[in-house]
Amino acid sequence: MKNKFFPYILISLAFFILYQWGSFQKIPFGDCVGQVADTEKGIFVLKSYSNTHFLYINSLILLRKIFPFFDSITLCRYFVIGSAIVALNILYYTILLLIKQRFSALAGTFCMGLGFSFWRNTEIVEVYTFNLIFIALYVLFVVKAFIIHSKYAAYAGFVLGISLWSHIQNILLIPSYGFLLWILYPKNYRKILTLTGIVAIFFLSLYIQPLISNTPIIKVLSSDQSPWVEDTFKKTLMDYLKDFFKSIAYLIYNFWYFIFPAILGIKYLYSKNPDLFWFLLVFSAPVYGFATVYAVSDNYVFFLGFYVVFAILIGTGVFYLSNYRKLNKFWVIFGIALIPFLYSASKYAVSCTQKGQTFAEKKAYKGGLNYYFIPWMNQNVGIIEFTMEGRKSSDLVYWMTESAEEFVELRKKKNPNENVNEL
Repeated sequence: MKNKFFPYILISLAFFILYQWGSFQKIPFGDCVGQVADTEKGIFVLKSYSNTHFLYINSLILLRKIFPFFDSITLCRYFVIGSAIVALNILYYTILLLIKQRFSALAGTFCMGLGFSFWRNTEIVEVYTFNLIFIALYVLFVVKAFIIHSKYAAYAGFVLGISLWSHIQNILLIPSYGFLLWILYPKNYRKILTLTGIVAIFFLSLYIQPLISNTPIIKVLSSDQSPWVEDTFKKTLMDYLKDFFKSIAYLIYNFWYFIFPAILGIKYLYSKNPDLFWFLLVFSAPVYGFATVYAVSDNYVFFLGFYVVFAILIGTGVFYLSNYRKLNKFWVIFGIALIPFLYSASKYAVSCTQKGQTFAEKKAYKGGLNYYFIPWMNQNVGIIEFTMEGRKSSDLVYWMTESAEEFVELRKKKNPNENVNEL
């Protein structure tokens, strides 16, 4: 089909159907219920702390005010799904710019969309798919700066600056922007300082609200809910080694056998555009390193920025194989179609082991092995039913249950007869 819009329509429809089918049945564990509660209240959040995700939560609240007749849970659900689809379309366009072949660009995009971490975070209420819009846009403008015109470096800086208001983790991308400017404008220090100033203004503006309200400015960079950052630096060498191998396991579980074309993509990209290759390396290193060692139980979500780069490498690797090694496209399509079945097979394999069964019992309060091995959430255990029935867990969930109680109160005020356990 010659229609240039067909791939975007395909990506949008295919993933909307998939993500709609797999979306949560009940509000999941994690930060989800707190974000739904904030949306339900409809009061703009003015704090710029690391765990408020200012741009994301206020976008939800704005939608709630524009469409008050929509249920807050429904709004959150489709905002996250819509964000994921936008991010995937930007990713497809980026890969297409690099290799000028739709099939390979689609292959990289579908691998990202079916990857466990991305898929899971599209099926719950979380900031990460929304945040990936900015990360994907940032990478897109950088690619344009390298292959079309250096003027796009300013656009990249603007997007990077805004992204800091979406998730503070994006501060890890600032070194890559400095590297971009150093490559594009060698010895043009005035230009470099001017464009760096764009990002600096957005970053420094995060401190305005804490300074005005006389609250600790450290909250901009670190959460006061738990000493995650401090715990990260208390690890032993063996802990860091375990973290590294765990990160490799995450990578394999997200991309499976498509890791091999990604390796070829590295070689191909380096031969064709070494400056872009080095940029992507500088982009990836701090993101991957931080996600690997960060002392939180759900650190898998922090790899998503790196996975954008990895999906680009898969696209370039598939392009190399299909054009220079005559890879049959059928095997690429078959390999992509097989990915969802691999999740089910993995869960089944683990459930057959004694350790797997013990782990499933320990984590039964939030769905057992399904929660950890299956990305779709359409039969999940909800935090509200967990809270209302007074269930117990071996993990710390106090902030989730507090948010759940707040949300239940809000709903009962509006509809006293509502069966909140089903939310």
